[in-house]
Order: sequence, then C-alpha cells, then structure tokens
Amino acid sequence: KRDITALCLWHVFQMGQMGIRSLESGLSDWTMIWRFLPWRARAVPQKPHAVTNPIWIEFSALITGIAARYATREDAAPFVKDAMEALEPWYLAEEAAEDRDLGGGGHRAMLAAHRKLGWFGCFRYTVGKPAAPPHWPEPRDHVAEIHIQNHVTPDSPFSDRPRLAAWMQELASDVEAKAPHVTRIGTGSWLNASRHFLQVYPPAYAASLVRLSGEQKAGLGTWGQFITRDLGLNEPRARLLRTEQTFACPQAYGNCSLDDFRRHTETAARQAGLRTRSDKQGRRGTLDSRRNEMAFDATNSENYAP
Repeated sequence: KRDITALCLWHVFQMGQMGIRSLESGLSDWTMIWRFLPWRARAVPQKPHAVTNPIWIEFSALITGIAARYATREDAAPFVKDAMEALEPWYLAEEAAEDRDLGGGGHRAMLAAHRKLGWFGCFRYTVGKPAAPPHWPEPRDHVAEIHIQNHVTPDSPFSDRPRLAAWMQELASDVEAKAPHVTRIGTGSWLNASRHFLQVYPPAYAASLVRLSGEQKAGLGTWGQFITRDLGLNEPRARLLRTEQTFACPQAYGNCSLDDFRRHTETAARQAGLRTRSDKQGRRGTLDSRRNEMAFDATNSENYAP
C-alpha cells in the first residue's frame, strides 16, 4: 500500500503542477489512497470517501497543506517524502486494527470474511453499476460487473485453470440465481489489456472492448497494474508513469451476454476436467460444492496482476 500511495501522490502532484487537475480533486478522482486510510482504526464507514467523510476531509487537508509548501517546485519527490511520513502513523494504526479484527486468524480469517462479502475465489460481482462509458446503450440495471482481487498471492489468479473454471462457474450460477433480471456481464479495468484475464470471457467480450476516458482512476481498475502478483511494485510501469505521465494499460470496458458467459464457463470447466451439475442433472448448475470449497482455500492479498 505504501508504494502505491507514493505513486498516486507523485501522479496527482505532477498533474496539479501541469495545470491538468487540482491536487484536491485529483486525490479523490485519480488515486486509490482512500482504500488505505484508517477506517477500521477510527470506526468510520469507508464510503463516501470524499466531501462529507470526516477521515477523507482530514486526509485531504493534510496532503494539500503539505503540497502548498512545494507549490513552486517541479520535483514531486520532496512532497511525496513529507506526505508519506505524515501518513505513516495512519497506516500503522489501520494495520493494528486489522490484526485486532482478525483475531490472529491470519489468511483463513480474511478468507472467511471475503466469503461473506460474496467472493468466488479471486472474483466477485456487483449489479447495476457497470464501469461503462456514459452513453453505453444497454440498461445499467441489467448489467453485472466482475471485480478481481488476488487472494492467492504469490500465485496468479489465472495460473490454475481448474481453479479458475471453478470460480467462474460458481459466479455465473450465483448471478443467475440472485439477479435473474441481469442479461449482460462485463468488466471495466486495466486487466482488459491482459490475455490472461480475457480467457475468463467468451470471444464476444474482447470484440466489445472500448477505452474509457480516464477521468475516474480511483480504484484498482487503474492502479492494480502497478501491483505484481507477489505484492511488489511493478517498476517498469511505475517508471513509465513518472517519466511520461502515461499508464501502460489504460482502462477499457467490455461486456457480453450472460448466456454466452455461462456457456463459456461450463465449457472451460469441462476442458479443465471438472464435472458440472448440468452434466449430472441435464440442466444448468454449479460445480460440486466440495470441489469449489477446495479451490477456494487460498491466501489473501490486494493484488490484481497476472
């Protein structure tokens, strides 16, 4: 989290010095620092993370105050150094609160918490809030969006095909059971530049991809590209951002029909040697629950990168 925070701060400082976006609005719209603030430690709801949230207001005032001391400097390094030193007590407090809440249970306690939040291995979905372009033609309440977070570090979510097929099969069945009005499913993320991620979807998904404007960069959909599978910083991509103000993998959005996605997940499951309930019962279904339980037993991380 500290490497990503420093990179985010560097980026918005540079954008502010270039007159592209004010530092205050850049912190909110162009970074993912809000994820790392001491929400647990201070028992404050994490969202909304701007405007009315007391922790965000305090954070924004702290960082903009530090930046004001360097208003005439082009080099972001001194600002980033001072800002990170000011934030270190916040991070230490949050890490202590996370350890307390997990009760010493380590990754298994975190895994249990993620299960309650609706994760299928490294994936979950939301309904009605796709990261689609403003004029996307489909009704947004009929679209599910897949999100990814690496719970198997230092492994990649995409390295074990049977495991990946199990997760996708379970997710597809859950969408159909809990959101029967959904007709399409997709993702808005830098990961759409990765062939590893595109295998999750049928070919029609890749054909639908459109680049997003880049005005909203407040999450892992943008910043995940800087995190390696073992939670390190992707130095080549970070260097490109610092030297050329360029993201190596811009955000793109795509989707496909839920029916196509379901068929694709079942085909992938069979190719991986897994039996589905539809194989056994002649209808749509999920993977055997015990197989999925075994596939899900993995460690947690905050890492997207394949």
